[in-house]
Amino acid sequence: MSCEADRETNGTRNTMPSSSPNNDYRATGIHPAFKAEQDFIQQLDDALATNLLKPHRESLERLLGKTFILRLPNGDVIRKVELLDLLAGGHLAFKSFRREDKSVRLSDANLAFVTGSCAIEMDYMGVSMSGQFRYTALYVRHSAPWQAVAMFQYDGLRVV
Repeated sequence: MSCEADRETNGTRNTMPSSSPNNDYRATGIHPAFKAEQDFIQQLDDALATNLLKPHRESLERLLGKTFILRLPNGDVIRKVELLDLLAGGHLAFKSFRREDKSVRLSDANLAFVTGSCAIEMDYMGVSMSGQFRYTALYVRHSAPWQAVAMFQYDGLRVV
């Protein structure tokens, strides 16, 4: 099997077979195999947002890695177990969670970044928070399926 295209990733080269049914990846720079992974990560990220809005503990247990951390726009950092407890107790409640201009980037076969902006309305420990924020989510794949290990929400830099 000949290889027609190479993908550079962190100094290593991954070769892609030229026998792919969809060779238009040269225009986008994304091989169909990586596009499928990006689409899967996007679906996983959407599932995480859905489960933050309407918490389902078992689903969140599967979606979040053991070391997951969430950084809220106010700077508070919440670990996985604490997040699950806050959601279950109603001390953290997302009223709305709308994402825009989402971008998924694969660093390698086991690491993905999702970036974009989000409009959030939530109550956290009796305080209402809302606004438009930038966010980054980090997903990893070990021996288990992809899981979120970090999500950071922060004020975006606005250039006028």
